[in-house]
Amino acid sequence: KANEGLVDWVGPDAGALYCVRLKPEIFDDAAVGRFYDALVDEDVRVGNGTWFGAEARIFRLGFGFLSMPDLETALKGLSAAMGRAARKAA
Repeated sequence: KANEGLVDWVGPDAGALYCVRLKPEIFDDAAVGRFYDALVDEDVRVGNGTWFGAEARIFRLGFGFLSMPDLETALKGLSAAMGRAARKAA
């Protein structure tokens, strides 16, 4: 809920994986680039949409086998990256 103003959920055409889309009204192309740069700074990895035939504004989250503390840290880093990219766009 904390980031609902920044992202949309993208349902799958097939399969069971949902993706996340950075809202275009908040993230122009430059902001999308800043988002991916900020993810590196936060040591967070996501699946860039260009890897699976979508636009870069879309990404996949993978929770893998993270412990709950590590998952919480990763989600906080993801939120921080979105916030930094969106603020610079404004």
